Amino acid sequence: MPDAAILIVDDEKEICELLADWLTQDGQWSVDYTTEPRRALEQVSQGGYDLMITDLRMPQMDGLALAREARGLQPDLGVIAITGYGSISSSVEALRLGAADYLQKPFRVEDVRAAVFRALANRGQAASASTEDDESLTEAGESAADQITHDNAVLSARNAELAKRLELVSRDLTLLQQRLAGHVADLEMRCDVSDLLEGQRRVDQIVGTALMVLRKRLPGAEHAIALLERRPARVTALATIDGADVVMNLAEHPLSRGLLRAVLKRSQPALIEDLATSAVLGDVKKWITCQGSLLVLPLVGNGRVRAVAIVRRDETGTAFGTNEVQRILPLCLEVGRALDVAQAMNRQQQHTFECLKQIAESPEQGEASGHARRLTHCVVALGREIGLPEDRIDVLKQAAALHDIGGIFNGPEHGERGWLLLRPLRFLRDAAELIRTHHGVVASPDVSLAEQQVLAAAEGYDELTHDGPHGPAQRPDEALATLRRACAFNDDILRAMKHYAVRAAV
Repeated sequence: MPDAAILIVDDEKEICELLADWLTQDGQWSVDYTTEPRRALEQVSQGGYDLMITDLRMPQMDGLALAREARGLQPDLGVIAITGYGSISSSVEALRLGAADYLQKPFRVEDVRAAVFRALANRGQAASASTEDDESLTEAGESAADQITHDNAVLSARNAELAKRLELVSRDLTLLQQRLAGHVADLEMRCDVSDLLEGQRRVDQIVGTALMVLRKRLPGAEHAIALLERRPARVTALATIDGADVVMNLAEHPLSRGLLRAVLKRSQPALIEDLATSAVLGDVKKWITCQGSLLVLPLVGNGRVRAVAIVRRDETGTAFGTNEVQRILPLCLEVGRALDVAQAMNRQQQHTFECLKQIAESPEQGEASGHARRLTHCVVALGREIGLPEDRIDVLKQAAALHDIGGIFNGPEHGERGWLLLRPLRFLRDAAELIRTHHGVVASPDVSLAEQQVLAAAEGYDELTHDGPHGPAQRPDEALATLRRACAFNDDILRAMKHYAVRAAV
């Protein structure tokens, strides 16, 4: 390739010197440089340059304007554009002006020399072509540049639209994932609570289980569950936690005003942010410490509020977050349903029990004298004296009230007949076992010996201390002596009978 003259234009002298050193190493090209674009135009106007390498950003004149004016002075002048701030628009404009190449800083010596070789080769080819061909090529270059500009604009718009769509899809996906996680968490809690409550049909058991789960899932200083009735509005029982135990208070309290009555009527949670300044607490003041914040959650079953869960925290302000309240609502729903089923069953069982008790106490059975009532009072006293749990004392009360129901059938062994009558009723199954054994004819492995002896001792004592088939009534001490001789009661039962006899005599 013949020798060529190159002009370097850059406002940074160091860049000019560096390029000049690179391009003059083998002596093939002659190189001049200047840091002033106006000076460069003067040099181009004097002729003799084959190629100009110019920076696009210079304070006196930008490189595109310099290239435009230089090509006006010398149309066949080759141009290479260099810059440290490359962009699509500047590259397209440089191509439109006929620049042979476009380099971005920092560049390597090999890249610069290769660009110079290409530019000089292209210039030689262009010089051999006709003027008409030059114009055609220029028009083709401008058309290609216009097409590139249009295509780049279309691509930029499409990229912006796709980015926006991607952002929307990503946001929707995140929301769906959060909702799914929330639904899964709700389902897990409901399954866990359902498993814990499965098979529980006693209200006190359901409330106790729910209260322990509530304390675990929604920490606080105090936790309670109040059982409610709507007409008239009242609290029928209050369950609280004392250490590791659940304490059930069965006393009734009317709800004439206040927070619990509002929750009962509206079936909506209530939050008191500062108990010390609240004027809507009403009767709930009787059961809580009036400091901190309070959350009351309705336990709804079959569309009615069966109970409310009460949680107090020592902090004032909004101490209960929306998310944790939402997480606890499935627990409230499951407990409300379980309470609805249990209360419905209890009402049905109580109705059945009252009907059976009327049959057992009918005049035809000879019970108009109050034997069953006295027997019930006695088994309660004896059971508590020897420390039986309240739920087992309830079984003794059922057995005492119905112990002679088998007498409606003609013939002996009314205990066995009463057992046959009552055992299909699951809630009376233990009472039926006690009725079967209350005369000591048979023993049952399904109820404790202590319970069997309590019922038998109370039955024998009442019959001996009242006129009846066993003869005229005996004094309490005589009846106790008779029981000791006739039956092998354990010492606890005999001691409890003696205390009961003393109290009865008084």
